[in-house]
Parts: sequence; C-alpha cells; structure tokens
Amino acid sequence: MGTTHVNTTNEQKALALRFLDSVQRRNGSEIPVLQDLLYSIFTQRLTNRTAHAFPAYRFLVLYSFRRDGSVQPCNDITQIISKIVFFARGCIYRQIKSIMDKEDRGFFE
Repeated sequence: MGTTHVNTTNEQKALALRFLDSVQRRNGSEIPVLQDLLYSIFTQRLTNRTAHAFPAYRFLVLYSFRRDGSVQPCNDITQIISKIVFFARGCIYRQIKSIMDKEDRGFFE
C-alpha cells in the first residue's frame, strides 16, 4: 500500500507548531491557537482535489480504528464527528465576529 501525504499550507504548519508548543507549555493558551488552526483547516480550498484529501476526513478515518485494528463502534465515531463540527462552527463564528467587531458591522449587514 502506498503512502499518501496530506498537503498543508505554510500557515497550517506554523499554526500546528504553535499549537504543539502551547500544549506543551500547559499555560491555557492552547484554545485560541487550536481555533486558529482548525479555522485554517476547515476553510481551505479543495480546488482540483476530492473531499477525501480533506485533513479532517483523514483524521476521522484513522481515529475510527482501535490499536488492535478493529473499528470503533458507530456511536463513538458519531460523537467525535459532532464535536469536530461543533468546534469548527465555533471557529468560523469567531472569525465572523472578529470581522464584525473590526468593521463595526451588525450580523445581517
């Protein structure tokens, strides 16, 4: 079986390193950095690529397997998917709110 690489942007690589650093420091700074990283991942363009190239999908596929090679029950995976979608929406909302505050705009403008 061949190895498949996930193409990431320089921004995503830098954010991933910042997130790793913040987790290792354990100083409470990891949440904003994680939100920035996930925002970058969830808003990337998939031009000329299938959805299967999307890092979040690849994560879910790998995460669905247990160490012994069996697949986790659907209930476990569904909960993980729900958490990822919830957090992704929060990251996108955070970005929208930041733009609204910066430009002094209302939500429906």
